[in-house]
Amino acid sequence: MTDISLPARVPGSLRSYGRRSGTTASSRTALLTAACVAAGIISPAFAEDVKKDAEETIVETPALVIEGARAAGSNPYADPAAPYKVDRSASGKVSQDILDFSKEITIIPKEAITDAGATSVKDVIRTQPGITIGTGEGGNALGDRFIIRGFEARGDVLVDGLREPGIVSRETFALEQIEISKGPDSTFAGRGTTGGAINMITKMPQAKAFTKVSTGIGTDNYKRVTVDTNQVVGDNFAFRVNGMWHDSNVPGRSDDVDVFDDRWGGAASFEWQASEKFTLLGDYYHLSTDAMPDFGVPWNANTRTPYLVNGEDKFYGQLNRDFWETTQDIATVNGQFQFNPNLLWHTQMRYGHATNDYVVGAPEGPNLTLGTVRSSAKQRRQNWDFYGVLSTLAYDFNTGRFGHNLITGVEATYEDSHNPGWSGASNVTIDINNPDPYAWTGSITKNNAPTSSLIKTQAFFLSDTMTITEQWQLFGGVRIDHYSMIQEQSIGGGSPYPETTGDTNTSFVNWHAGVTFKPVSNGSIYASFASASNPPGALSDSTSAAYGGNTTAIQSIDAERILSYELGTKWELFDRRLLLTGSLFQIDRTGGLDVIVAGEGEGEKRVRGVELGVAGNVTDKLSVIGGVSLLDAEVIESPSGPGAMVNTAETSAYIQGKYAVTDAWSVGGTITYSGKIYGGTYSANRDTGLTIDDWTRLDLMSDYKINSAATVRLNVLNVTDELYYDALYRSGTPFVFVAPGRSAVVTLDYTF
Repeated sequence: MTDISLPARVPGSLRSYGRRSGTTASSRTALLTAACVAAGIISPAFAEDVKKDAEETIVETPALVIEGARAAGSNPYADPAAPYKVDRSASGKVSQDILDFSKEITIIPKEAITDAGATSVKDVIRTQPGITIGTGEGGNALGDRFIIRGFEARGDVLVDGLREPGIVSRETFALEQIEISKGPDSTFAGRGTTGGAINMITKMPQAKAFTKVSTGIGTDNYKRVTVDTNQVVGDNFAFRVNGMWHDSNVPGRSDDVDVFDDRWGGAASFEWQASEKFTLLGDYYHLSTDAMPDFGVPWNANTRTPYLVNGEDKFYGQLNRDFWETTQDIATVNGQFQFNPNLLWHTQMRYGHATNDYVVGAPEGPNLTLGTVRSSAKQRRQNWDFYGVLSTLAYDFNTGRFGHNLITGVEATYEDSHNPGWSGASNVTIDINNPDPYAWTGSITKNNAPTSSLIKTQAFFLSDTMTITEQWQLFGGVRIDHYSMIQEQSIGGGSPYPETTGDTNTSFVNWHAGVTFKPVSNGSIYASFASASNPPGALSDSTSAAYGGNTTAIQSIDAERILSYELGTKWELFDRRLLLTGSLFQIDRTGGLDVIVAGEGEGEKRVRGVELGVAGNVTDKLSVIGGVSLLDAEVIESPSGPGAMVNTAETSAYIQGKYAVTDAWSVGGTITYSGKIYGGTYSANRDTGLTIDDWTRLDLMSDYKINSAATVRLNVLNVTDELYYDALYRSGTPFVFVAPGRSAVVTLDYTF
């Protein structure tokens, strides 16, 4: 078996841009260390520790060089001795290790995702503190709608550092890790990112050949097969292929009707070191999903609780009308050139296409006197095309006694969206206690009068991490965006002459400033100040301004400004295998967009909070990952007066653990808690008691290593069969999404 012998990771800003870093050598480490000693920046004793670390630690580029202790196929960004602990972000815009980075960032590696039995991104995000799940319907797309620290983030999802096209349902089979930045993030991710951003890191080739096949069967007709194979060809080429097939019903719903969730997908990537200095990478990703959508149960306005029939939730959709299908196709090419050990150029180009088609029955307008409810047809037929280019230059250098990790670059994106929708998807009134899933009669046809949006951005960014001494680091970053968005609505009847409903052309500047103090090498204390900008029409799935789209009423309003203040600390304990984090923060959002939009009325929002996190190994046998989020989220100013923010759990927490009972047998589980959530729109429902209760969920797992190649794993999710709700719809006649019930899955992993 051939290993590709590329050098170790590049320190500082040259460590890894987006996908890979270029060349580094122990001689460079020795040279820089000697220069720092001569300049008096670090002590000789500290220099000896650096030399020792450089000799003992080899971290891949991150793909094509693997540390001796790291198993083939494991996460290249994680600590090989503590797989739940990720040492560094995969983003090349972050030049520091997580320990030193002056910002709260949560990273969930694939090892934790696998142990938790999560197969979709929503499964992963559902457990994360400080994040809630939102609804979709007609005004905004049904799909992965995430709300971070009280602020909309469904458009702030990236893949390997570039925005992902479309609002869809996402999978985990091709992911290495999920990175969640907390707090305003426009300096790194561009527009929006009011509460943060989610960056999904995909699997790329590694240095050792392997193939892993996982087969799972379980309750609710669960069947799943994944394949992950990595092959090395010669001394400078490797490729990796991932495949997935998934077929299941939704736990807790299959007793009534066939509410299913089927998916298949594939991902292929390659890495070619064309020369000592130039590396070319490419990858292609496809995902198709086919599901029977389920919008949960109606809201009982009398009891101010979800409507249950004899304590049970019912299905209020229409099996002969409803469907939900999504697709994603994303192709990316990366090129990087290492001019010298201190200078790295990287360019990333992407084309993505996504579709989201559905008709789904929402249980609205219950009439408890008549015993009826309306299965209201929410529909969408939308497609997105995305083109993006991201080019950066990373440079490590010294100015006198100070070291610099400088990253600068440009980014240009083009997002084109069309939503023609469906005709004939009419409502039907059904019995609320015994809903007929076949009551609808009619037919649906494709509509040819779309709502379209075109978003173009061009950006320049510059950041520098300056090392003052071994104890002090300063970070400063700035990003300038030019943003244009035009939204059009066809006049109707398939007319080729659309009407412009919103046209915005603006520029904005964002920044991030931070200082990090390291009293000891394994601990840091930081303070940061950051901003974000939310321009009109930033959410391309929206059909109106109330959901983040554009209109003539708001098209000339300046982008909303978001500011954050954060004070935090991070510590690596137990031989640096456990990372503890804690932060205090405040986010202020001001602007006129919501004031203009009828039915909202928020003028200023403020979120203050505390977040704690843990990831890594407490002992050789016990691995943990988790966190706690405490938020004080409120509307400070609006025409309707102050009040609590909606779609926000002010208290949330989770802890996932795994204990090795023997070398072959491990047990573990996850406890997730979410506090009460206010639903609806603020002005319409602030005094109606429209809330979903707090909930606690318990998951258990156990795995057994049969031999060196085979492992069997049991996951029991929602062990107590807790009936809880993911989200609450925003209207005056709301409904609530029912979370999955209890399920059990047995999976056999075989690696060769």
